[in-house]
Amino acid sequence: QRETTVVWDRHTGHPLAPAMLWFDDRTKPLCNTIVEELGGDPQIFQKETGLRINPYFSAFKLRWLIENDSKVKEAVDNDS
Repeated sequence: QRETTVVWDRHTGHPLAPAMLWFDDRTKPLCNTIVEELGGDPQIFQKETGLRINPYFSAFKLRWLIENDSKVKEAVDNDS
């Protein structure tokens, strides 16, 4: 539903972590960091992509999972 994000093992098909639901805002600090890296203007991203930087989007959830869940990080590091 919406931007719910699930990461699974490529070989077993089992999830590596619980799903991050579309309304999960654990990525809010990451979004704030990205805005700071863009010079503090959140409109720059929107002007280029048409989208606002928002915890809603699955790309931010995926990055959060890679940085904060050891099973997901290990799978990425091992290309599995």
